[in-house]
Amino acid sequence: MYKNQKTNIEKALSKIEVKQDTSYRKPIPQYKPEQKKQTSSVHSNNFNLNIEDLEVIDVELKLDNQITKNQLVLNLKNLQADLSYEKNLVKTSLSFNSIIDSLIINDDIVLTKNIFCLESELDVNLNSLLIKVVDGKCQLESGKYLFNGFFNLKDSGYVDLNVRGSDEELSLFSLFLSEEGIKNLEKGKLWFKASAKGKTFTEFPLIKIGFGLKDVYL
Repeated sequence: MYKNQKTNIEKALSKIEVKQDTSYRKPIPQYKPEQKKQTSSVHSNNFNLNIEDLEVIDVELKLDNQITKNQLVLNLKNLQADLSYEKNLVKTSLSFNSIIDSLIINDDIVLTKNIFCLESELDVNLNSLLIKVVDGKCQLESGKYLFNGFFNLKDSGYVDLNVRGSDEELSLFSLFLSEEGIKNLEKGKLWFKASAKGKTFTEFPLIKIGFGLKDVYL
């Protein structure tokens, strides 16, 4: 059992790219390690890991998918997490505050310089490469949302995500309305729900969005 009480990472840059290459459209071969007879080497199956108070400060994360023309640049101001590993299952709880420097979808800028905060629990199965999101909470500007779902790395990054929430300052409308349109909205409440399903590595997932307004003043 390995236990670490405090880990700190500051001022780093992480970049992930998916390039235009036909090899991404082919099935990914599944590696099957040769099974060995159970001997004294079974000690590796008993390896456990527990990391408490992992802290990441001022880290820039860049995700660039050149196939779907999508890009995300995220500046993590502060991230705190606990992590444990046992029997090929990774469990973590995390929370972070960040700024979305830019979010580009199909070559169109969707978000820029937006406050984004997140709190969630994740279960990662290293055998199936399935990531489950549990009790997720996030904030985008003044909007607050709950979410849950899963992400399957083995199935071309298949995602099944559900989101619901509310926005009492209508900041979400900045994604859809012009600057002049925003000025015409004095106040109101917005309810919101959305889902995303589909493969993300080679195509864009199907996204459904529904919302309504209450007590709106123009």
